[in-house]
Amino acid sequence: MENEKDIYSGRFITSDDLGTSEPTLMIKGISEPASEKGGDGKPIEQAILWFEKSDKGLILGKTNFRILKSIFGPAQNIKKHAEKWKGQEITLMRRYIDCFGEKNVPVTRIKPNPTKPLAMGVRKHIGTEKPKGI
Repeated sequence: MENEKDIYSGRFITSDDLGTSEPTLMIKGISEPASEKGGDGKPIEQAILWFEKSDKGLILGKTNFRILKSIFGPAQNIKKHAEKWKGQEITLMRRYIDCFGEKNVPVTRIKPNPTKPLAMGVRKHIGTEKPKGI
């Protein structure tokens, strides 16, 4: 019998997919906002990062998008980002944040480059390695 993760696995990477691992993936491309649909059939309003050797993409929320820009540099628009970031490797990690009135919500984050400082506005949203208070 299949486990819950196999049955409900979707097209996008979640923190549950990562567990404690920190996979390094090569960027294949970026889908523009609203060009892909979610499980509910509605357009996904964020850009989606796609990877070589993976069927799953990463929905790029504001924090992960800013981390990518801090690692690889900004571009004029999504198409320029896609050209600049294609073939680059990133590492994903699971972190915990407080959001939407909930504490210790697991999220997927792109691991920042330790040699390039992040802006404070981004740094405070990275999250913690372990849930707070546990």
